[in-house]
Amino acid sequence: MSGSARERRWWRPWGRRQLQAQLQIQHPTLHNIHYQKFTGASLGGLLGLALSSLSTGCMADGLLWWLPAPALDAPAFVDLGAIPMDGRAQADLPLLLDSDAGLSFHLVLESEGFFVSPEALDLVPGQLRHVALGFDALAHDRSGVAGPHAATLGVTPVGDSRMAPVEVAVQVEVRVDFDGDGYPHPAAGGDDCDDSDPLVNPGAVEVFYDGVDADCDGNDDDADGDGHAALRAGGEDCDDGDPEVHPDQPDGHDAVDNDCDGIFDEDDLEPGAVLISEVFGPPGAPGAGFVELQGIDPRAWRLEGWTLTQGDAGPVVPLDGGVLPAGGRFVLCVDVAAAEALGVRCDQVGLAPILPGDGPLELGPPGMPVDGLPWDAGWELPEDASLQVDGRWLVGEAPLDPTRNDSPLAWCAAPTPWADGPAGSPGALNPDCP
Repeated sequence: MSGSARERRWWRPWGRRQLQAQLQIQHPTLHNIHYQKFTGASLGGLLGLALSSLSTGCMADGLLWWLPAPALDAPAFVDLGAIPMDGRAQADLPLLLDSDAGLSFHLVLESEGFFVSPEALDLVPGQLRHVALGFDALAHDRSGVAGPHAATLGVTPVGDSRMAPVEVAVQVEVRVDFDGDGYPHPAAGGDDCDDSDPLVNPGAVEVFYDGVDADCDGNDDDADGDGHAALRAGGEDCDDGDPEVHPDQPDGHDAVDNDCDGIFDEDDLEPGAVLISEVFGPPGAPGAGFVELQGIDPRAWRLEGWTLTQGDAGPVVPLDGGVLPAGGRFVLCVDVAAAEALGVRCDQVGLAPILPGDGPLELGPPGMPVDGLPWDAGWELPEDASLQVDGRWLVGEAPLDPTRNDSPLAWCAAPTPWADGPAGSPGALNPDCP
């Protein structure tokens, strides 16, 4: 090669004399590529240096030039932060491939508690991908061990020897008292049932029914401590402020639904304690109809949960929780306006017209009949008076008997008018029949 095409010069790197030839060539497809040709022992050392940065080379006509190697851009360190002793931390690890073609990678993170997903990944040049990288304290073979934990993620290319594996350091800290409330996690011998919330610990004040066991005693739904959760918390305790009120509790006569079944005092309720004592249903004005109930047992009764039914398929009238006074009366009306126009005082409205022959009447809590009437076609309603039980059957010390009013012979047309209306005594003691 002539002197015009080649230049020689001497240099002294690392204290040794070596000959370096710089040439510039023209190539049909790779234009103006600078390369260096080394001689003697210097070639091996400098070639290793070049390979470590450029990864590979090509030979043409005895000359060597370098092509860029694939590169994977990934963070060198990931700090997952701090977690409680039963916690889990996870981060998205970004990966970006700088290459002329796609590559496949294996991802390996072999350390207790750490995980990476997926473990195999195909990358397209220029496309940013994320993998899940994290730590699960409960998956750690040494669960309950506090302090920093570290691991190294290896990302290894498959089938391309030009690219060295990429390593990512990963760190997480497991804390004994993560929320800093002074109560350690149970795994550390403490009794903080939620070490991620400083307002939850054995010294906190419980706010019931909020779904949070603030004082870590296992109870957020039973304020009175009777072992039954409150209704508002999805339980069956109808009064969570009284430990003597809950399901399975005896329900004596105290005007309290002690067993929370919707019926009051049923343990002391006997058939005949209350009787149907008067019925009014004028054919020309059915809306003015009423049924009167008479207390026979000398105690007051809350009627919540009771019903008045007629026939197997007839109307069911739920009593809405009124109180039948001791020895008193309770009047159910069909229509309040029509009844009040006749001077009737109604304790409850919503009664269906009661007509003889439509089926027997039954009064009481479901499954606990207190009184009933055959109420078949043999019964007749007067035109201008109510039909009443003889007042003599409703007083005295006779034993309770739900059948004392079953016979039509115990009834008569009311002999005494009320106000300016028909004959009857709604809300008052029945007079004696003639």
